[in-house]
Amino acid sequence: MTVIELQLFGAFRDAAPSPCINVVVDGGDIAALRAAVQSHAQAHWPPGLRALVARSAFANESTLLRDADLLPDDARVALLPPVSGG
Repeated sequence: MTVIELQLFGAFRDAAPSPCINVVVDGGDIAALRAAVQSHAQAHWPPGLRALVARSAFANESTLLRDADLLPDDARVALLPPVSGG
């Protein structure tokens, strides 16, 4: 198991008491992190945010991460909700 420091942005940040949460991940890739965040969302976030996790992006300080990518060595990841604009 790995503990990831997840930085929250947008609607996720608005729903949490702090800008970061720690998420315990069983597995070594972003898909496992996404599953862990979805479990956290079930327990702590309103229904609208639960669905938003599936459409959100994960990133480290320099790159968007795909589900098949390995978790970063520094165990810090950002959760980025979809953005709209014109």
